[in-house]
Amino acid sequence: MGGDDIDQVLVNHVADEFKKEHGIDLRKDPMALQRLQEACEKAKKELSSAQSSDINLPFITRPTPMAPSTCW
Repeated sequence: MGGDDIDQVLVNHVADEFKKEHGIDLRKDPMALQRLQEACEKAKKELSSAQSSDINLPFITRPTPMAPSTCW
């Protein structure tokens, strides 16, 4: 498993958890997915020298009439 594989595992895990909590699949929004990929890569680097890392992406989704903007 290479670095990109681990990044994808992290992205899928975070996206799955977000979908469980908020009912929104971040992988369907290209801008949200890009931000999530960058945040997961940063978290992976932090985890090489720490036991935990936080991912904080305010306003990760664009508001729509059906789904208000979500901060996670």
